[in-house]
Amino acid sequence: MIRERLSSVLDLGRQLSPDAPDAELHQLRIRCKRLRYACDCFAELHPRRAARFAKRVARLQETLGAHQDAVTACGLLSEMARRAPRRRAQDFDLAMGQLTQCRAQDAAAARQDFFRRWKKFARKKTRRLLTTALKP
Repeated sequence: MIRERLSSVLDLGRQLSPDAPDAELHQLRIRCKRLRYACDCFAELHPRRAARFAKRVARLQETLGAHQDAVTACGLLSEMARRAPRRRAQDFDLAMGQLTQCRAQDAAAARQDFFRRWKKFARKKTRRLLTTALKP
């Protein structure tokens, strides 16, 4: 089960480019979460080795989570600004624009961080670490 989930993560991750849609990054986050939980289930069999592998998956998942949170916040802020009454203070529009821009920058930084981490995660060393962790 763990190998299948790792394969699923690696297959999707290798297809992603730096300009991939946000939804594809979110889908990879879900796959990472499933892989991490599978690793956690079997961690008692090989606590030290499995923990090292699960930590790598967790870092990737957390980075993708930060990206998703920022993307979601941008969408919510834009929706709030759109639904606000037409007659509102100019300061409100300025604040909403600044908040949206700030969260968009957070999303861009998380995306960049993800691709940096992905290079490290997708190496053969990661698969070897998992194989070692699964040995009896």
